[in-house]
Formats: sequence, C-alpha cells, structure tokens
Amino acid sequence: MEPQSPSKVLYIHQDGLVTGSFISLTYLIKGLNRLLFTPEVIFLNDGPAIKEMLNMGVTAHLCPSPTFWTNPGPRFLSFGNLDNYKALIPNFKLRRLIKSIQPDIIHLNDKAALNAGISIFGLKIPIVQHVRSTFYGLKAGINKFIQKSVIAIYADSIIGITETETREFKAYNAKTVYNSLDLSEVNEAIKSIHHTKLEIHIDHNTLNIGWVARYSRSKGLWDFMDLVQSIVEQNPNWNIRFYLVGKLPDDNDKEQDPMTKEFYSIKARFNKYLENKELATKLVLLGYRKDYLNIMAALDIVINCNRLGSMGRQAFETMAVGTVSIATHRYPEINEMISHGKDGYVVKEGDIQSIQKIIDKLYNDRKMLALVSESAQKNAQQEFSNLIQTQKIEKEYLRLLSHKRTN
Repeated sequence: MEPQSPSKVLYIHQDGLVTGSFISLTYLIKGLNRLLFTPEVIFLNDGPAIKEMLNMGVTAHLCPSPTFWTNPGPRFLSFGNLDNYKALIPNFKLRRLIKSIQPDIIHLNDKAALNAGISIFGLKIPIVQHVRSTFYGLKAGINKFIQKSVIAIYADSIIGITETETREFKAYNAKTVYNSLDLSEVNEAIKSIHHTKLEIHIDHNTLNIGWVARYSRSKGLWDFMDLVQSIVEQNPNWNIRFYLVGKLPDDNDKEQDPMTKEFYSIKARFNKYLENKELATKLVLLGYRKDYLNIMAALDIVINCNRLGSMGRQAFETMAVGTVSIATHRYPEINEMISHGKDGYVVKEGDIQSIQKIIDKLYNDRKMLALVSESAQKNAQQEFSNLIQTQKIEKEYLRLLSHKRTN
C-alpha cells in the first residue's frame, strides 16, 4: 500500500504587507507537519510579504482581489465603503486559480479576505475562516451583519485568535486558537539581551518600560503618552525610561478624532508631548525595528494598550521573552491569555490609572517584577509555541478532511 501524500492547504492572505496577521501566518506554516500537510499561499494584494513567503520555500501566487474591512473599516457613506462592497462580487479569475491549484483545504487568514470565500463558494472544498480582529469601533454597523452573514454561509470552520473574536462568532461554533510564536526567534532575542541593552543604553538601575506598535490611537499611542506624562509629573525623581518602537510618523500621517470627526496630524500631536522637557528626557524613540523582539526582551515592562477591543500578539510576545506585559482588553473578565497578577496584567481598555497603579507597585517591588517575568516566560513558551497552536489547527483540518471523505 502506497503512503498517502500530504494534503494541500491553500492559505489566502488579504494583502502583501508584513503585519501581525502575516507574521502569524508564517509561524503557522513553520509549525505545520509536512508529513500531513503541504502549504501554498495566494496573496490578494501585492507587497513585500510575497517575497518573504517565497524565501521560506513556500509557493506563493498573487491574484489581486478587493478586500472587506471592518476593523474599524470605512464609514457607510464613503468611497472606501464602495470599495468594500466590490468584495461582494465573485472574482472568477481567483476562482480559476484556486481550482487549478486543487487544494484539499482552503484557509482564509483574515475576515478581510471575504471575497475569496464568496469566489470559491460551491467548490466543495472545506473552508477555514480565521478571525484576527473584532468589530469593535466599526464605522458602518451594516458591514458587521454583511460580513458575519456571508462568512456563516461559506465557512466550514471559524477560528478566533482570542476569546473576544470567538465570542463574536459564538453562534457559529467558533473555536479559539491563540496566535503563536517561533520559539527559536524568541530564544535568540533572549540570548541577545546583553548586547541589546548595551546598544540602546539600558541601565539596570532604571525601570525600563516600552511600547511597540504603529503610531496611532487604535494602537494605544495616546493612552501610552498620557500614562508617561502622568508618571513623570507625579514621580519626578523616579529612575525610569520609556522606549517607543515603531515607524515615526511623518507630516502625511493623519487620523480622525473620534469625537470631533476632524482629522489631525499624528506627528504634531505627538510633538506636543515632547514640549515637556522632563518627559522628553525620559523618552527614547527607536523608530521601526525589525528586531523588536530583542527590544522587548531587554525591557522590564511592555505596555500593550491598544483600543481594538482585544489583545494583539505583542502581549504574549512580551511574556515569551520574559518581560512583564501590561495589556488592555475590552472585556478583561473573559481573558484567558494572561493570568492577572501572576504572569502579567490585564486591565480595562483605556484605564490608564490602573496601569499606573501596577507600575507604581512594580517600581517599588522588583522581586515581584522578577517573579511575574519568570512566570510569564515559562507559561507563554509552553502555551504559545507555534508547534502547539498549529497542532490545534491541524486537528481541525483532519476533522474537516475526514468529514469530506465520508460525504
């Protein structure tokens, strides 16, 4: 009897950017059991991620296709929303490409790839829908109804990256599978701690706090800066430094004020904080760093305070490198990723006062800081390994394939 060849899993990724969802996809593919599954990827938009995937030795295709964004997505009466609705029209070129690849399973890496699910409906190939963002902050409520309804029609399995995403698709038996980490990269970052501390001039007598994200309100920039300002004003004698990792905003970077609906310059608003000389001396702007894990590992605390309704991958990346994570969550009571006070901290989104109280405590209790750090690293490396999380997804693949063969 000849050995059975691996099942082909076709991953469909919504864009060509190297963002968190793409990084998560690479870790998933790296953890895939190649005796059981062979990966292939279609990108719906061009970008540097395609080259990175090819460098991994994975076959990659480009088939431009419209995307449907709901985090927060465009306003209902806007040209952007018209572009959203183009994703509701089947892309027959994409359908032909997928048929020619002949996958055994199709895995859509984000709900923004809605057009792919619509285009392949009826091919009788099991479809896994990954949900990597919430509907929190949605600007056009009808789009939530549209996206959820369409996904419910074509998806055979729905996977949420945290309890929040799963909760929003609870009626469709969604499962939670956390994003994963490549532990080899994590351990390299840990090995580089001494070198990194020398490079960015970290003093072991200083409490070093970081923020790693894109400069924007949704990623928690203003919450973090308000926190920094409050700490500096209330504790002028503290030996403390704050590190920001992310591409520095330029004159063209603007965002909309959620209250006034007016657009403002991110750079100009950020520079207002720097007018506080005491604050500016305690702030270190590192810009974009591809080795951001190294920076995380060298710090004492990383604040993950986004306003996306859920926790991003930075929370458990921070934990895995042995740094204390203080994260925000729209529903901290349903969080299972972090055990509050044991291997990290979780507070209500926007609750700067609670974050400051935690920092006050850790500043004055370095033993507690070390205990939480040690527990975080141990638990995160066990729970978020890409091999462990990928096995959960592989189990779902096998279930779908078994169901397909019996029908």
